[in-house]
Amino acid sequence: ADVIAQTLEQATKQFGIGLVAAGEFMTNGADNTALAGDSYSRMKLLFDATRVAGGFPADVTVKASDASHLVLDGYADGQIVRQYTGVGWNAFTSVSGTGTTIATETVGGQTYAAAIATQTGGRNVLFSSEAVMADDNLLQKAIDYSVNGSGLSVGLQMTRQAGLFASRVDMDQSKQTEEVNPAGAAPGIYDKLLPILTEWKTNYNFVGSYYVNIGNNPANGEATDWAVSLPVYKALMDAGNEIGTHSYTHPMDTNLLTDAQIAFEFGQSRTELEKQLSAYLGKTVTVGGAAVPGAPEQIATSQEILKYVTYLSGGYSGVGAGYPNALGYMTPQNAADDKVYIAPNTSFDFSLIEFQKKTVAEASATWAKEFGALTANADAPVIVWPWHDYGPTMWAADGATSLYTKQMFTTFIAQASAAGVEFVTLADLAGRVSAFQNATITSTVVGNTITATVSATTGTFSLDVDGQSTGQVIKGVANWYAYDADTVFLPKAGGTYAITMGAVADDVTHITALPMRATLTTLSGDGRDLAFTVEGEGKVTVDLKAPGTDWTTLSGGKITSQIGEILTIDLGAIGVHDVKIGHQANVDPVLTSFGGGTTGSLSIAENGTALT
Repeated sequence: ADVIAQTLEQATKQFGIGLVAAGEFMTNGADNTALAGDSYSRMKLLFDATRVAGGFPADVTVKASDASHLVLDGYADGQIVRQYTGVGWNAFTSVSGTGTTIATETVGGQTYAAAIATQTGGRNVLFSSEAVMADDNLLQKAIDYSVNGSGLSVGLQMTRQAGLFASRVDMDQSKQTEEVNPAGAAPGIYDKLLPILTEWKTNYNFVGSYYVNIGNNPANGEATDWAVSLPVYKALMDAGNEIGTHSYTHPMDTNLLTDAQIAFEFGQSRTELEKQLSAYLGKTVTVGGAAVPGAPEQIATSQEILKYVTYLSGGYSGVGAGYPNALGYMTPQNAADDKVYIAPNTSFDFSLIEFQKKTVAEASATWAKEFGALTANADAPVIVWPWHDYGPTMWAADGATSLYTKQMFTTFIAQASAAGVEFVTLADLAGRVSAFQNATITSTVVGNTITATVSATTGTFSLDVDGQSTGQVIKGVANWYAYDADTVFLPKAGGTYAITMGAVADDVTHITALPMRATLTTLSGDGRDLAFTVEGEGKVTVDLKAPGTDWTTLSGGKITSQIGEILTIDLGAIGVHDVKIGHQANVDPVLTSFGGGTTGSLSIAENGTALT
């Protein structure tokens, strides 16, 4: 412990590296016994902090208290971050008295520090517990402060938009033969679902991931009729959605399964899905993702399932269950194997309506509140929304009345769309997490110019400028023409970008918005003309250099509007699009008659005919 403490002391005091941690830092050994002597000495040395109180159980209210926005910019002073019931808690204080309490926790009428910012060389933040550290984007703010302070900086983000929204749909009815293909002419559940999804795609560019069961009990009506289901799955994929496995038979508690049963439920279901889809579509199809059915799974269960898939979305997660807000790698070996874990961070429709017995209005309010909490104080938050096929279709067996409405789902999607998030599949999200894990970025700041070098990513990432002065926007980026007021859009290959901030953007032709999920592959320009390659679908917005009397020319897309210098281009269907924007000089017409002059006159009798 002393050797580790000495190394960290050197890092923070000699090299100015900040530390971010939670709980009782370096106070206990590997066997969880208190270290000899003053067990808090290392916390005092590295964080200028020590423990003053704590206990279990207690009701705890955590509030932001960073009135000067030293760390928690965007949080109002006194804003409630989270309220807990019956939990354990710790409280710390600055030993020197120079630390700043940026969040408080109230327990039994007494208020303590829940997070402290200190400086013992680098900029540090210590949270009272791991739970507080993970609450509502506090950790992101702490890391940003520790790394960048309050000056001009740039960071790598996994999206060009306000955030990422991944829709996880558990297709529980997919193995129920009579629900998918009822007798007679009655429509099945997916006959109802597909038009709803088409409406959402048209109105909001919404996509998602659809996890299906196969079924292994035909005698009991639990099996997949591939002749009926494959056209549905193809329609989903054609619209930009993803098909994944929800297991073979939908066990209600995966923790009770043997390793062999997990291999069957997830490994064999993946193999069967890939075989059927590949044969039907006439090409190799990979089904990489799985969504855990039923109860929250334990970490040993997660690890066993991950042997058979490329990423896993876990079971129910919330305070006290599952892994709330978990996004990334559960273990170092998972990182080495590139096995991403994605936990839902909003409530399941089933949990709200059928378990908690909420009304539709109450459930909608809960979703809206959860979305607000996840996004209100975040830079590029990730929202993972789990729901079921029977929800928006209002599907109920045996003639019962559905407790759900289509509108509650539409309203939530509309809220997310209005907030400017990017709708993605979980496979896309997992791919971005992997690319983010492997990415490198270095940056320097000189005056109002940031120079950043970024490695290859996915073509959907961006550089986000932070800490700029009030009124400053991106003035220009040297030899690069894809950015908005505070974000540079990155190509797949990465590169070096010299970003200059100023009061107003330079008058050059540049992309100011790209479609959701579109991969920017290449881009070149000279300030007036622009060429780029994009893979995807949707519309591109371009701010043109003031054209004067010139005409704008376009190939590789369709102009849907041009208002002043703002050009909107429709790329068309999903695919690779090579777009070129040019200009053509608007010259005076040339007369070839009457001697070829610039003017001419002609007199002709009424009702006569002239030939020139």
